[in-house]
Amino acid sequence: MVTIEGLDRDFTCDKGDLILRAALRAGLGFPYECATGSCGTCKYELLVGHVEDTWPEAPGIRLRDREHGRYLACQSKATGPIVIRVRLDERLRPPIPPRRSVATISGRIYQAPGYSELKLQISDEGAEFLPGQFILIEFPGLTGARAYSMSNQPNTDGVLQLHVKAKQEGIMSNLLVSESPIGTKLIVDGPYGHAFARLEDSRPVVCIAGGSGLGPMLSVAGALALTPLASQRSVDFFYGVRTPAEVCDLSDLRKQAEAFGRWGLHVAVSDKPDNSWNGLVGMIDQIVQVHLPMPWSNSLFYIAGPPPMVDAVVRVLLTCQVSHEQLIFDRFY
Repeated sequence: MVTIEGLDRDFTCDKGDLILRAALRAGLGFPYECATGSCGTCKYELLVGHVEDTWPEAPGIRLRDREHGRYLACQSKATGPIVIRVRLDERLRPPIPPRRSVATISGRIYQAPGYSELKLQISDEGAEFLPGQFILIEFPGLTGARAYSMSNQPNTDGVLQLHVKAKQEGIMSNLLVSESPIGTKLIVDGPYGHAFARLEDSRPVVCIAGGSGLGPMLSVAGALALTPLASQRSVDFFYGVRTPAEVCDLSDLRKQAEAFGRWGLHVAVSDKPDNSWNGLVGMIDQIVQVHLPMPWSNSLFYIAGPPPMVDAVVRVLLTCQVSHEQLIFDRFY
């Protein structure tokens, strides 16, 4: 049992469950961003009891924090009844409480060098999430979890689609992209994340994706296309990769751009291409600055991609008088 100082309610943390996940399963507005130990947003102070620290070297917490009895909720488990101090936020209450499920790799489509679209089948459950959210994947034999965003829409068939990029030293990403056979079972936990589509908001939308950040932006755009406002809403989709060979399948986006007159698709590569490329060239933050018509003061900006790209885009937008309220993204490290 976990008690939060100053609150009337406790929440149960099942044996082996991480404190952050248990709090979110209980519907509490526990602060977090990456949920994988890197950002430090989910820090709490342990007042009574003992916890197991599953990743003592996690980059999201400093030695000074540990000296003051602070831990990461996403990397610690209660070993008995505990009392903690943390500031909850009602705005962070999960719209869909996360759950832990067994999933099977049921399909894999090669997208580009190092990129695959992975299809997972959840056992006997629907795929319940909000477009733009992510899941945590645990692979048999590997320590820890990795976050991957869905690229499809919520469904009752229990299908999750993910855009995964293989990383040079990423054991799990390489297993998911190419090495694990169809039929491999793994654990998925979710949904998580705050950067989900605000479908009730009628403001113009700008989606900005870099690399494997294409996945959640496809989910957001797909959800927007299903709303009654689809033909009236202005949507600009910016997608940046390093080389033309890395451009993934954009057929759904092209269909949406053709179907809805106010939708635009802008694809850019950052490395100088050969003469076969007739698209945009440059870093995606610069491309947005040049090719997105002003004013930007009344738009919603959804952003996903590698941390340096997200940071660069956010800097450009804030410099151009876009407010923090207009920016929707989950920060990974």
